[in-house]
Amino acid sequence: MGKNLVSPIVEGENIKTYFVKHIEGKTYILLYLPYSPYVNPGKGYAYINAFYPTSNKLFFIAKRIKEQLAEYNANIYKGNLKKLFVDAECAVYLKNSLVLIEPYGTRIALSAIECDLMNTPEILPAEGESRSLCDKCDACEKACPTGAIHGFYISEEQCLRYACDHPDETEIDLTLMGKSVLGCDVCQAVCPHNAKITRESMPTRLRELLHIETLIKNAEGGRKELKELAEYIGDNYNRPGRILRLARLAKEHDKD
Repeated sequence: MGKNLVSPIVEGENIKTYFVKHIEGKTYILLYLPYSPYVNPGKGYAYINAFYPTSNKLFFIAKRIKEQLAEYNANIYKGNLKKLFVDAECAVYLKNSLVLIEPYGTRIALSAIECDLMNTPEILPAEGESRSLCDKCDACEKACPTGAIHGFYISEEQCLRYACDHPDETEIDLTLMGKSVLGCDVCQAVCPHNAKITRESMPTRLRELLHIETLIKNAEGGRKELKELAEYIGDNYNRPGRILRLARLAKEHDKD
């Protein structure tokens, strides 16, 4: 029953990157969506990490799968996704606190569905050699602009991504964000596991929305004016005050 049920539903959502794992009487459909980082859109434009549009896309995929599996008490998993993937032996922790799934490196968005499908065959990654180069690598530690990475420990308060998400609660110099108004990519950019992942152009309309003057104007107009941008990054990140502050910093940085 399980294989005939789960596979068509998940793959019907155009996502073939998933695992199935049974843990303590529950079945977990572990969904992950790879992405390619964006090429810098150029002068006059702000930047966001490609993770956010990918994560937002995966959110809606997971929501539809949950609805299709409603009779099996399906729910979107609300716990620590990285820990769930690692505990299920479907991913590996790296020093930058992100997780690795080959061959996509850390360029992945994660989600999971928890449901009652215990007869479903498990679908797990093939066993192989150790997938972590971290023991012999300190590239992310050296590259981190705030020194947030210490071995396999990352100081959340020192992390630039955390500062980006909490600009009014941090003492970190937000000019380190450059022209990014959402996300820091430094540790991923230097990670050897991501070396073969090529960059791609930002979607045309998203690039237009990130024209710095347009972004500032829309952020000044509030959530309603940022609604189209939120379709890419999700409502959770549609925060006009924060976006406006970082967009203004991007404008200053763009003068350099």
